[in-house]
Amino acid sequence: MRKLKTLLPFNYFHYYAFSLLIACLAYENLLFLSFFVLLLYLIKTYKYKYIVILSGLLFFVGLKLIKPPKAPTNNKFIITEIKTYDNYYEYEVRSGFYKCIFKHKDKYEVGDYLFIDYEVETFEKAKTPNGFNAFNYYASKNIFYELKVNKITFIKHSFHINNIKYKLMSLFNSYPD
Repeated sequence: MRKLKTLLPFNYFHYYAFSLLIACLAYENLLFLSFFVLLLYLIKTYKYKYIVILSGLLFFVGLKLIKPPKAPTNNKFIITEIKTYDNYYEYEVRSGFYKCIFKHKDKYEVGDYLFIDYEVETFEKAKTPNGFNAFNYYASKNIFYELKVNKITFIKHSFHINNIKYKLMSLFNSYPD
């Protein structure tokens, strides 16, 4: 514990924070890696300056190693959620650990297994300031790909836990005459 207190004294904590900030900036643009040299010059009198730089570089390497999930390769999907729009439906489907969405005019139910011939597309980031960022919106739901459907074949219907939710919603949305 004593070694940890001398290695990370609280009054020099801002050095580590600047190091992590530079690593985050360098993740977006590699030119910011040169700021580590500037930080090294600014903290040249600090006893543990190399540990500060090393912690920032390790954080940067960790950020670079994180990869987005791979696109699904299986064609068999189960429908887990449905959103209804005016003239089409948006389906959230799952194949193993991969969650994707696709939009289609035909009606399917939660729990339906579908064989889908598709092309994978990623979501676009916002191109205008304060515009809708589809990438961040769907990434918050752990969905990274949209399927552009060529052909859908219904396989079978099975029970899915979300069936309960949709049965209750249909029960409450239908009013007696």
